This record gives sequence, structure tokens and C-alpha cells, in this order.
Amino acid sequence: QTVALSEGLRTLEEERHESVLARMRVYNEHSTWNFENKMLLLEAERMYTLDNFDQADSFYQQSILSAHKHKFIHEEAIASDLLGEFLYERRLLEQSKSLFLHSIQCFEKWGAFSVAGRVKKSMQSKFSPDSRQLGACSDIFPSDLTLDTISSKKRQNRD
Repeated sequence: QTVALSEGLRTLEEERHESVLARMRVYNEHSTWNFENKMLLLEAERMYTLDNFDQADSFYQQSILSAHKHKFIHEEAIASDLLGEFLYERRLLEQSKSLFLHSIQCFEKWGAFSVAGRVKKSMQSKFSPDSRQLGACSDIFPSDLTLDTISSKKRQNRD
């Protein structure tokens, strides 16, 4: 009985998520500039909840690149923080640290110092307190990085 209730709630949650995502896709058709990174981030979260981790990773990265490309630094920071959490859960610790540092840097650049502080505290609780000594990660997503570059790097890592 508990399993059936749990499955029913999950189905309702999936329907809501798909409804919101469908709306975001329509918005994206009208203004890619404003909605692409948001849509990609929702896709990443959806894939994550469906345990489709490879797709989730790809959508998180695409969201970050889109936010960066369209100059939404605060949304680049949010997506970087979420990808950092995702990678931490997957035990990809060095990549996770880089994403957290990138998120902090973006939040600080945007002027959201208290949010940057929250990410720092979260990061320090996951890693040693001196993890901030890793240095700046402004080159984590260089301007010449494209979705094709990400895909080819993933293929190289798999081989």
C-alpha cells in the first residue's frame, strides 16, 4: 500500500514536472535568450530524478554554457552549484570542487555575497576548510568551449 502511494505521488510529481517543462519549452521557442538555460536546467533536474545521470550531466553543462553565453551570471552560478552537488554525489570530487568554486565566483561577481557564502560553507562542510585554496576557476568554461567540445571530451573519457 505504501509502495502504491509512493508510486502515485511520484507519477503526480512527474506530471507536474513535465507540465512545467512543456511550458518552458514554449517560452524558449519565443525567446531562447531568456529561457534556454532555464529549460536546460529543468531538463537536467528531470533526468536526475529519473536516474538518467549521463543525460542529467549533459543538461547541467549545457545550462551553464547557455547562461554564460547569454550573460546570466546568477543563473550560471545556480546551475554550477547544482552540477557541483550532482558531481559530489557521483563522487567526482575534483570536478565538484571546481564547479562550486565557479559558482562562488559567479555569485560574487553578481554581488550575491551571502549566497556565495552559503555555497562556500556547503563546500567546506564537504571538503577540508582549505578547499578554497584550490584557486579561481574562471577558466572552467572557457569562451571557446562549445557543446561539441563537451561531447568530444566525454567520448574521450569513456574510451
